[in-house]
Amino acid sequence: MREILKLLALRGWKTLAAVSIMILISLWAQHELNLFGSVLIGYLLGGFYFISLTGRLERIMNLVRSVGRQAIIARAKREMIFGLLLRLVMIFICLMLTIKLSTKIFFAAVTGFLVVFVIGMFFLCKISLESRIGRG
Repeated sequence: MREILKLLALRGWKTLAAVSIMILISLWAQHELNLFGSVLIGYLLGGFYFISLTGRLERIMNLVRSVGRQAIIARAKREMIFGLLLRLVMIFICLMLTIKLSTKIFFAAVTGFLVVFVIGMFFLCKISLESRIGRG
């Protein structure tokens, strides 16, 4: 899983930099350049989301390899649900803190999170397709 994170980072940083420049220019044109810090907070939230997702998947994969077949299904489901709840609570708490400050900061943080999420999912799908085809 760490290899997948490294591959996502290597492939996605140019796209993230290009999108960041577009967001920066858009904020500059609207005289709201101070909101770029909130976009960066959204980027961090998205990064932590993918790190948490990868760690949870790695833990489940290790569980599948070590335990018997029947006990695995129930335990893996619990692990997946627990991981999902942890990620949702993390996102909820961070975004609730930003909405308490202002709605502009909230939307900037959500935009940053969604940018990282979409870029990450795009490259994750691309890596998966390349490995199935045999090019990766």
